Amino acid sequence: MNLWQVALNALGVDAVTGTASPHADSTHLESLNNAAAFATPPMPVIDRRAAMSIPVVRRARNLIASTIGRLPLVETVAPNAEPTKLLTQPEPGRTRANSITWLVDQLIFYPHAHWHVIDRNGRGYPTAVELLPYDAVSYDATTGAPTLPPGMSAANLIRFDSPDEGLLAAGADVLRRSLSITAAASRAESNPVPALDLHNNGEELTAAEIEQLLSSWERARARRGVAYSSRSLEVRPLGSSTENLLIEGRRQIDLELVRAIGLPAWAADVVISGSSLNYTNRESRNAELIDFTLAPYMTAITERLSLGDVTPSGRNVTFDTDALVKPSRENRWKTLEIGINAGIITAEEARKEEGLDR
Repeated sequence: MNLWQVALNALGVDAVTGTASPHADSTHLESLNNAAAFATPPMPVIDRRAAMSIPVVRRARNLIASTIGRLPLVETVAPNAEPTKLLTQPEPGRTRANSITWLVDQLIFYPHAHWHVIDRNGRGYPTAVELLPYDAVSYDATTGAPTLPPGMSAANLIRFDSPDEGLLAAGADVLRRSLSITAAASRAESNPVPALDLHNNGEELTAAEIEQLLSSWERARARRGVAYSSRSLEVRPLGSSTENLLIEGRRQIDLELVRAIGLPAWAADVVISGSSLNYTNRESRNAELIDFTLAPYMTAITERLSLGDVTPSGRNVTFDTDALVKPSRENRWKTLEIGINAGIITAEEARKEEGLDR
């Protein structure tokens, strides 16, 4: 068990999954980061900003959150009815896509997200909300009762639960390793040669002289990439260049990150050695993305919005995914042509299905 796992266990967090209490607030992340700060060597502090500095995480977040954000919310029971205002524009001054994108963002990184109701209609159903910062709401570890900012009531809180504990908790270890290997790569780029031993074949140097010599070498290599050695000083490379090791290490970390997020490797441009997976069309690619990555977040949102305190009884809220999986016009028309020639549908019905009857 490594130092990080020991720190997790000491804080009451599972060393394997990195999970905290289902009602955990952001204080468990602060405790973990405090433990990391006193580790030797110090571990990178993990928060949303640090996680988003990792290219694969940023790519995954933007793909998941923005894709779900642009999907319309609809009431399946009454498809022809005018959608409620909450589904078309949840937050005043923000588009629906932007509101849903940032809601999904919190569900990616944290165990839950919250809307606070700021307006209701005559029947008491929410018509406008505001997305609260994740750390604005905390939960009592014993009772599970929420603590809200002054002036807010728990009766106006709409809580969305993430499919898991959130990337910052469940993926803490791989996030730290990614930041560490990125820092190592940065050091290798600034000094792209093996580690060196400055072997003195002349007179012995004092500790102060040794420190001055090493510092001058570091400054010279950082500034020029070269340094000067006297006749009595022998430069001995230790080991070989770590460039290839770092490249392979970063590739492996990227793969672990997309697995932690639940995203197919191809979607984050992560290359898997020996893989030749190709999609013949956009629909099949997006169908996999929905089934294995987007669906848990979409379900967390729509099932909560379908509950009786938000939506009238008998109505269900869903995301309209047609924009992602709808075949191209060429393929649709070929299919309709087959149906017309087989006598299954008429030309008028085909025109209606394509919206050409208006």
